[in-house]
Amino acid sequence: MKRQFLIAFWLFVAILPMSAQTLTEAWTSMPDSLLPHLEQASRARLIELANAGLTAEVDNKLHGKSRLDTLCQNFLQLTVSEGQSVQMKLLPTSQAEGQGRDSVICLVQTFRGPAAESRVRVFTRQWALLSDTCYREKSMLVKPDTLSADTYQLLLERIPLVMWEATLQADSDELLLTPSLPLMFVEEKEKMKPLLLQRNLKWNGEMFK
Repeated sequence: MKRQFLIAFWLFVAILPMSAQTLTEAWTSMPDSLLPHLEQASRARLIELANAGLTAEVDNKLHGKSRLDTLCQNFLQLTVSEGQSVQMKLLPTSQAEGQGRDSVICLVQTFRGPAAESRVRVFTRQWALLSDTCYREKSMLVKPDTLSADTYQLLLERIPLVMWEATLQADSDELLLTPSLPLMFVEEKEKMKPLLLQRNLKWNGEMFK
């Protein structure tokens, strides 16, 4: 009995650091390959400046400045450059029980060219990739109640490409998706306005749905 108790105790101790890891620890331990323009020392410096109440801004490898805009207990938002922003959030996982994992890391990178498009990735606390999503499905466009099913389908067929900007919410486990139509002329986009509604996906412990 005593031996079983000791084994259980040391298993708990081994798991504890993983569960207790903070957002800032996850941020600084992130592999440089995920954000090559901002190395680990610079990411750590941003946290130091923010915690000191100073402007959290550092030089990046693009010969520009990167700025930490928001830092909360489980959420941060960073302007990497004029054309790129990053959000990171710890999300609770439904698989925590018995697996020594109480949360996963969600990393959203948004690239701004003619239109904004986001890449949404979910990692374990050790930065092992769990999912990688770029939303481009036309079928995700919301059909307004004012449109018939046939009219909605006709409009979808006229759209060559939909790009979605994804935004994590600091105060909830939700992902806001905003669509845009980068390959259409202004006049055509105007006709599609009824379809360009935002979508709100909720984290269910395993995915945004």
